[in-house]
Amino acid sequence: MKRAALAALALIGAAGLVHAQNLSADDIGRRTVERRAVEAVIWGMPAVNTDLMYQAMVRQTQGAWNQIVYWSCMDGARGARGI
Repeated sequence: MKRAALAALALIGAAGLVHAQNLSADDIGRRTVERRAVEAVIWGMPAVNTDLMYQAMVRQTQGAWNQIVYWSCMDGARGARGI
């Protein structure tokens, strides 16, 4: 318990040693664009996956929008899990 408390205090003390960065307006703008690009990719992944699942459903079954399809064994599932 004492070790955990000392480690927490050391971590809090080390946080105060971090120095602020002096960034120019161009650096801040570049970082903003990079951050927004990463966020767009992260938020876009579910939409791409939904579209791919819909395309597979239409191609392999007679399914349409607002229908539930149960995939008993997805192609490449073993490779995705690394088994």
